[in-house]
Amino acid sequence: MGRILFNSSILWSNQIKCVKKKVYIFINGIFNWPSRPDEWTDRAVTWTHTKTHHYAEKIEYFTTIINPGKLRSIRAKKISRMIEFYDKENWDLVMVGHSNGCEMILKILEDTGRSAESIHLISAACDEDFGTNGLNQKLMDNRIGKIHLYGSNEDYVLKLASYCNWLANIFALNYGLLGLNGPKNIEDSVKDRVLDHSNNSMGHSGWTREKNVYTTIKNIMVNDDVEIFI
Repeated sequence: MGRILFNSSILWSNQIKCVKKKVYIFINGIFNWPSRPDEWTDRAVTWTHTKTHHYAEKIEYFTTIINPGKLRSIRAKKISRMIEFYDKENWDLVMVGHSNGCEMILKILEDTGRSAESIHLISAACDEDFGTNGLNQKLMDNRIGKIHLYGSNEDYVLKLASYCNWLANIFALNYGLLGLNGPKNIEDSVKDRVLDHSNNSMGHSGWTREKNVYTTIKNIMVNDDVEIFI
């Protein structure tokens, strides 16, 4: 009898080890102050921990609009090393970015070779062409499960960026306009895994402002079919 109980406990232990945990990674855009305790990334982490069964991590950094692509790549490599602590054998990865944070997500996925259960791109300042930004291929290779887009055709920040190509060229900014223009050239075979939740009233920063941020995070969880505590 003792031997049967012992073997059962081993089986139960192995079953526990096979259950993956889910971690949400929240990444800010420009003009975010990491020292402040109430930025949208802070609120998102706390909300996730208190309203769901899942885990969350915030990645915060400060940058202005003068944020060259090379600097973004260097920053993404540093962030990638942190994410690797959440090993793929035990953790399912979900990434949520705002503005420049969306470009960071694309670079991080490239650097780490990790798969993401889903990614949520809010006011995305990255290339809108899925053929050139790598998202078609990542969807077809099942390295991304689903992509959720939150954009606005009244995104004044990205509109300004689109009018200032000469400035972008001088500083090698390479900002994309996915959050303003929406996605282009999505492969037919993966179109059902790209979901657009755009709201033109949100502009660029409305999604993450204090009055809207909890609604935004809740909608992200609903879109991921996550159970939310009342």
